[in-house]
Amino acid sequence: MTAHCHLDLQGELTMTVSLSRPRVSNDNTTSESQFKTLRYQQDYPGRFDSDDHAVHGNEGYVRWYNRGHHHSSLAGFTLHQVFSGEYIGIAQVRQAALDN
Repeated sequence: MTAHCHLDLQGELTMTVSLSRPRVSNDNTTSESQFKTLRYQQDYPGRFDSDDHAVHGNEGYVRWYNRGHHHSSLAGFTLHQVFSGEYIGIAQVRQAALDN
């Protein structure tokens, strides 16, 4: 979170950097929000038995967060839908249903 290339990527994606204190990764509101979402998942173990358990135990969460979690700040789309462009077709179908 403190790497210069990370800030460059956020700039290229026209994302607003939300660090309250510069170069302090644990004060990033986006990271804090994502961590809260993780902690409140029903299958979150609360405590990991080992480093391997932590790494592999979070793979399912990351997959769900990117492809299954509908973000209110993204108009109900998933991260995958937005970054892959799938949201355009979905939004058109959604709007057509609302129009009918």
